[in-house]
Parts: sequence; structure tokens; C-alpha cells
Amino acid sequence: DVPADAYYAAPVTWASTNGITAGVSDTLFAPGKSLTRQELVTFLYRYAKLYGQDMTPSADLSAYTDAGNIPAFALKPFQWAVANGIVAGTSETTLSPEAVTNRLQVSMMVYRLLSAQE
Repeated sequence: DVPADAYYAAPVTWASTNGITAGVSDTLFAPGKSLTRQELVTFLYRYAKLYGQDMTPSADLSAYTDAGNIPAFALKPFQWAVANGIVAGTSETTLSPEAVTNRLQVSMMVYRLLSAQE
């Protein structure tokens, strides 16, 4: 579902080749689908791992009432991102993993990730 001539085809190919994304299935990327916080955190985690960042920090998420809603694929990425200050809760007690992320959240998380690498 990613046309070869789409403006985003090369980045999707790069992300797939480098293990940043596997798409929404074995055959679909779903470029028109909204991005959730759990997907974004997972992308950032995989990117940081690819570029050699220390992946051992891990936060206890038990203070967040919705931590149990984090799917298995995103649990370690959330623990890592919270421990590194890359992601903050949407409130003092929620992470909102299934919520659609907005441009502000994307900008802040990418900024925090790249700032931590300096």
C-alpha cells in the first residue's frame, strides 16, 4: 500500500529495512492511518537502538493507571522512553498509549531523543 512513486516511499523502505517499523501487518504499512503514542514510542526506541543508544534504562510504570493497556510490543519502549525522559504522561497518572499522537507530542519526543544523544 506504499506506491513506489509516493513521496514517502524511500523513508518507509528505510524504516522497514532497518527494523524501525514492520507496518500494521506483513503486507500493509497503512500510510493514511493515524499514529498512536505507543507506535511513536516504539519507533523512537527502535531508532535509538539502531544508532547504539544505551537501551538498559527502564522505568517502573506502575504509577500510571493505564500502564496495563500498553501492548507487549510497546511495553519495553515505554519503560525506556519514560526512564530517559523522552515521553511524559498525558497526566500525572496516565500515559495514554492508545491515543492518537499530535504534532506537538511528536516534536517533543523527537527533540528529547535527539537531545539525549548529544
